[in-house]
Amino acid sequence: MKIALSWTINESFLESAARAAHDAPIEDIFLDCLPVPRGIVTEARRRGHQVETLIGNSVIENSTRSRLSAPWMRRVRRTRPIPRIDVSLWQSWRDSRLLAWRPDVYIYCGAVPSPSAAARLKQGGALLVQYTGVYPARLSSRDPIRRGLSSADVAICNSEGIAQQASQLGCPHVHFVPSAYEDSHFRDLRLPEWEERPYDLGFVGEVGASHGTRRSFLVELFERCADLRLALFTNSQELPPALRKRARAAGGPRDLPALLAQSRISVNVQADGAERETRGLNFRTFEIPAARCVQLMLYQQGIEEFFAPNAEVVCVRSAQEAECRVRSLLANPDEAKAIAARAHLRIADHTWARRAVDILDICETAAPAGRFER
Repeated sequence: MKIALSWTINESFLESAARAAHDAPIEDIFLDCLPVPRGIVTEARRRGHQVETLIGNSVIENSTRSRLSAPWMRRVRRTRPIPRIDVSLWQSWRDSRLLAWRPDVYIYCGAVPSPSAAARLKQGGALLVQYTGVYPARLSSRDPIRRGLSSADVAICNSEGIAQQASQLGCPHVHFVPSAYEDSHFRDLRLPEWEERPYDLGFVGEVGASHGTRRSFLVELFERCADLRLALFTNSQELPPALRKRARAAGGPRDLPALLAQSRISVNVQADGAERETRGLNFRTFEIPAARCVQLMLYQQGIEEFFAPNAEVVCVRSAQEAECRVRSLLANPDEAKAIAARAHLRIADHTWARRAVDILDICETAAPAGRFER
């Protein structure tokens, strides 16, 4: 059986993976940045399917920065110098490649096929599958994800909110599949003991203009806890003063485990719009326990499905409450370490390798009869 996967990747993730695996095959470097397709590719090949990966950069994430123009990096990025032209050329090449290869299943995330390519793939009998991460905000009429869901035969969503929108857009088969973490990124990491960590409280992730709720919460919390040892690792720019003076570059997915492990307590705030979410949780929900940090989360509906609040994850509803809990945990290290240890035991089944099994099962069930005979 022939399965095609198309994903886009951001620049900082690609740099991180390229540094870690300079001599690796190009596909491996790309997939190291992308745990979801990596898991799907591994599971699909284990089941005996043929797999084609079509991975590129998005318009806003492309760059002409000189350090990314070295010959080996240009080869890895598969890009040309001009971002907008580059992305159009890549999308055209991708659609042509798909139509020529004629997959039985096409799974895409962000890299939405053009309407004409989607129609021709369906005419050829392909099953179109849109994967979306946690993205609880309403999709605008011009959002390509909306177009991708409209074209898809199957939607696989980490967000219940997106799953509902996919149904409203007429996608015939909609499935909620929780997010997870990439266990291979943590496998060989030496995690410092709780007492050895240099920071009391930390945050790893984006706090840009599109993360207003997260940004305002962190600003107030960092101001309240200014006397503590605080860490902020982010690739976001133009930060408020309370965050800017703490900020350091976050790098990509290979950097993330070590950055998380520098803090005793790690803050997690879901994407903006998550107050309307009922089940969707971000990747960090599972990555923080993997780093054996205490997870301090701005309360999110659905957390009870995966962790016991206050026994395995510390849930708060305000920065003021968060400050109180932080100081209490630091004053009671045995309690804090017990919370982190219990959460770490919970994540064993929440890896992308396990989720890939669910995703492939969904695709095989939705495909026309006989399509996935092995």
